Amino acid sequence: MSITGRNLQENPRLSAAKKARLKQLIPQIDKVLDGDRNFFERFPKRRYRVRVTSAPEIEQAKIVFNDDFWLPPGWRWYAAIRSVYYARIRIYVCNVAEAADDLDLPEEVARHVFESHASPEVASLIRAAEEKEKREGLS
Repeated sequence: MSITGRNLQENPRLSAAKKARLKQLIPQIDKVLDGDRNFFERFPKRRYRVRVTSAPEIEQAKIVFNDDFWLPPGWRWYAAIRSVYYARIRIYVCNVAEAADDLDLPEEVARHVFESHASPEVASLIRAAEEKEKREGLS
């Protein structure tokens, strides 16, 4: 599952109240995204990360996907992140909640999690960003 600007703008199910709540969540989600940015700055050779999805991200997803963002008991949402060309592309994956809150998966495991769950749309975004990285000599 992914949330893009298109989900927010083209979703006719979003009422004015839901759009207002999404706006209220922005500062909280920005703090989470700052954490992702800081992770990749601390570990510049890393391109993938998996972490527990934050409560504001879950609330955002429930609003966007009309409460279809639920899990059976004992499961947990994780954010799998791909860092490419100054961007962090997040997708959400679920699994049994056996992992600790402070995941530190090796790069190859995080890569496998991301790539095995990324939609064709997400893969296309990554290819475009990678091409831009190469053109600008950043990779």
